[in-house]
This record gives sequence, structure tokens and C-alpha cells, in this order.
Amino acid sequence: MGLLSQGSPLSWEETRRHAEHVRKHGILQFLHIYRALRDRHKDVLKWGDEVEYMLVKFDHENKKVRLVLSGEEVLQTLQDKGEKINPNHPTLWRPEYGSYMIEGTPGQPYGGTMSEFNTVQDNMRKRRQEAASVLKENEAVCTQLSFLHQVTFQACSISEARYLYDQLATICPIVPLKNNHYRISKSRYDSIDSYLSECGEKYNDIDLTIDKDIYEHLIKEGIDHLLAQHIAHLFIRDPLTLFEEKIHLDDANESDHFENIQSTNWQTMRFKPPPPNSDIGWRVEFRPMEVQLTDFENSAYVVFVVLLTRVILSYKLDFLIPLSKVDENMKVAQKRDAVRQGMFYFRKDICKGGNVVDGCSSAQNGTGTDTEEYTLMSIDTIINGKEGIFPGLIPILNSYLENMEVDVDTRCTILNYLKLIKKRASGELMTVARWMREFIAQHPDYKQDSVITDEMNYSLIWKCNQIAQGQAECPELLGVGFNKKPSGNKTDPL
Repeated sequence: MGLLSQGSPLSWEETRRHAEHVRKHGILQFLHIYRALRDRHKDVLKWGDEVEYMLVKFDHENKKVRLVLSGEEVLQTLQDKGEKINPNHPTLWRPEYGSYMIEGTPGQPYGGTMSEFNTVQDNMRKRRQEAASVLKENEAVCTQLSFLHQVTFQACSISEARYLYDQLATICPIVPLKNNHYRISKSRYDSIDSYLSECGEKYNDIDLTIDKDIYEHLIKEGIDHLLAQHIAHLFIRDPLTLFEEKIHLDDANESDHFENIQSTNWQTMRFKPPPPNSDIGWRVEFRPMEVQLTDFENSAYVVFVVLLTRVILSYKLDFLIPLSKVDENMKVAQKRDAVRQGMFYFRKDICKGGNVVDGCSSAQNGTGTDTEEYTLMSIDTIINGKEGIFPGLIPILNSYLENMEVDVDTRCTILNYLKLIKKRASGELMTVARWMREFIAQHPDYKQDSVITDEMNYSLIWKCNQIAQGQAECPELLGVGFNKKPSGNKTDPL
């Protein structure tokens, strides 16, 4: 999630009085990190996921369901039973913004071996079971009520992290003034406003509001233009919260003021400098995905995105389009049934520099004008491909897998995950959003008036909980026998 601390919270007026102090020292903290680690490279590729859980209680007698404000107590119990007695415990639990929320992550980051894809779902299942085991009667953990499902990647170097940040940013839409200094056109919750790598610079076609003083300070300290404007754009905002104990810090060894601003810009991608005095490397965080109902679905989306990063880095693929088009894609992605009805701008030639992947024809590698670089495509075409138009992300992933040494069990797991993505993209299987809409629309109590009664809400959340626990089938959402592995035959079609 980002920076979450405990302490004595200041009032909003007190926090605003310290806003300039936070911005000033946040920049100093960033500069200390950058100077110390800008030349760090050859870190091992690592990755991990974050799943937000909400705590609910079912009132079966009155057919109601309510949020439970016991997040702090549940979190303390989980930590006491896990990481505090075993540093190598397979799960980690962290606070979330609401007292009805907790966040679960793997105990250790995953590495670069393909076999680790086989452990993702088991770890998610363990997290769900651990959380459920400390709840009271009729309480449950739910993911369908949560907002984000994040995947974080540690890159080999700062330049690779910036490259990956840019490439994933064009993927995000296909997966979802008075008394102030600035007029800001976007909220803190939105798509990114600038690419960070040199190859993305020419596609930065959005007017970027920046703090000019911060920008000039960063440039004088040796930060390049692209990174300086990114940081200066984030720091046009005020801190949302501030603790009395966290005002005066050691800028050389702490980063709370930097993270105060950085982690309250909830954009679709986040570029993450290493924390001070740690062995963590430069990271990027992929943030647009909604949490799904089941651990199987969440694992499928995580594995899909991680595999895509491997292909991007291995084949040096190019997904870049003008950021103004990414913004247009984000608007389309938020419309009802966008996965079946929406058309999205996407790059036609992703195999730059002659790095040919199966399905990328030589014609696609020809030179063209800027207006020929991208076109409107459906999600089905982008994900599954269409002859003569686009090779498709899943066929490209399959091509990559064919050239990798993957054990049969892991290969079967990946095939099962990609099958879900394929069928969701084609419309053969419903998205969670469509399934929930239809569940409510078909409920006997629904009067076509957009009113969700307590009993309707109870029915929906209880059904979701049963599906998540594996106690109910949902073939229209997950397919038939969704959690059964297919045969290991590599020629099995997806």
C-alpha cells in the first residue's frame, strides 16, 4: 500500500501548516536515496503481490452483512502468531487505511524461477485461511469488496525499473482552487502523467503541473529531466496525514516525508526507490487491478502480469503510445462491459529493434509515421490476438514459455491461469463486475430502481464468500472445474 505509521495524528489544519516542511524534507530524503543507490545494478529479479482484505460479519437471522472494525486487533493477532515468532513465516500482514481492512503479502519475495508460479495460489490460500482462523463466529474476510490488487517488481537497475514502469503503464487500462498553489486536473487516484525512460519521452504529450522550485532543485542536484519532473509533479500535493512524532527526522536515514507524498499518489503505476539502509532494490508497482473473488483468479492475474514483465524485458517489447491515449483508454475501461464493448488504443508494432516473437510479422517491424504506431483494438484482440492485426499477448507469452525450461506441473498451472484470462477477454467468461451486476439484476427483490436492500447485499456477499471458500460453483465466472489442472501436453490449446 505504501507508508502507514502509528502515532499521534495531527489535525488537518496542523498537518497543512507542516506541508511545506514535509515536501522540503521529502525531496532531501529522495536525494539521499538516489545518490546512495543510483549506480546499484544486477539485483536479482524479485516480485510479490499485495491483497487487501475487508472484514465482514454475517447476520444470518436478519439477512444483513456489516463491516467489522477490528482490523487492528486481527492484525496484531496475525503478526503475533506469524512473523514475530518466525522471521521466515510464509505470510506477512500489514495495516490498511480502514479499521475494517488488513493487507496480506508473501512472507518473502518470489524469485526469477518459473516454478515459483506454482506457489502463488497456495500462498494466497494460506493468507485467507490464516486471517479466517482468528475471526469470530459469522465473520469472514472478503476480497470482492476491496479496491486494489498490486504486484511489485524489483528490477536489476534504476534504468530497467524506469523502462518497465513505462511499458506496463500502457497495459494498465486493459486489465482498470481557492487558497491552493496549483490547479490540478487529476485526482490522486488516476493514471500516470509522465513516462520515465528515455524511449518514452516523446510520448509525454500531457501538460504536466510541477513544482518548479522542486524541479530546479532536483536538476541542480544531478537528477535528469524525466525523473525530476516526475518527482516535482508528485510533490505538488499536500500530505494527507502527519504524526506529531514524525515531523523532525534524519533525512539521511529515513524516508517518511518522501513516502508521505509518494504513497498518497495512488496512480496506476508507482516508481519506488529503495528504502534507506536496506538490501531492497529499485522497484515498480503495477496497481490498476481489482481484487477478484477467489485465490485462483488473483493468482491468475498476478502470474499473467509477472510473465508479461519477463517477456517485455527478454524481448525488449515496446508497448508505448502517447499518454493522452492511455488516458482515453482509462476512461473507456471504466465504462460498463468495457471488456466486450470497449475499443482501446494499442501499439501495432511491439517488436522494436528486430526482436521477433512468434506472431510478430516482419511487416510489423517496418518504419511508420507516428499516426501509424497505434490503432483501436478490442480487449479480445489485445489479449488473444487477431490475424493480420495483432499477435496477442497470450500467444506471445506461450511463445516465450515454449522457449523456456518449465516443469510439467508449473506449465499446467500457468496454462490454467492463462485460460481464465483468455476466456475473460473473449467474453466467454464473465468479469466479476458483470457477474455481480447480473446477480443483483436477477435477485427476486430487485425492483429495477438501483436500490440495493440489506437482504440483497447479504445475498450477494454471502454468495461471494461461498465461491471464495470453494463451497459454491460459479461456471459463468470461473468455468467448469476451474481449479483442476489440464494435462501437461504443451500442444493443449488455450
